[in-house]
Amino acid sequence: MEMTIQRRHVLVLNPPSPKACSDFFSLSKLRRPETLIIAPHPYFPGTTSLNRYLLKHLDLFDALEYSHFYSPMINFNQKAREISQSFGLPLVGTSDAHLLSQLGCTYSLIYSEKNLEAFFEAIRQNMVKVISRPLKHLEMGLIAARLFKMMLPSIMVRQ
Repeated sequence: MEMTIQRRHVLVLNPPSPKACSDFFSLSKLRRPETLIIAPHPYFPGTTSLNRYLLKHLDLFDALEYSHFYSPMINFNQKAREISQSFGLPLVGTSDAHLLSQLGCTYSLIYSEKNLEAFFEAIRQNMVKVISRPLKHLEMGLIAARLFKMMLPSIMVRQ
């Protein structure tokens, strides 16, 4: 479940209940072995990325996302990689897919037994290998244009 907490995105896998958290303190109450909390696209430009909130609440996160949406010249994942290395937090490669064409560019190989708790523990123990390839500039442009087109009706309603 991708939750919005204080207008920032947080990814919670296997949350104990489907209710959303209103703040980072309530997010801390979701921490348990059978739940994984990931910082999605933490340093991407935009108002929904964690940015400064990540370091402020770093102890709440089990892993950081390495998103598929980057090119050889533009990669907002680099700061997440630096934080991962500095603080020993695993990186988890994801497609953060909103469109079918986004699947398969970035994903994770996770070395674990085939049960939920072992899977999450393997991630926490950094037994993860991110497989990724940068997008071509045309691919990035097409994805961005399609996502903007999908969001346009909700932007129009707000005005």
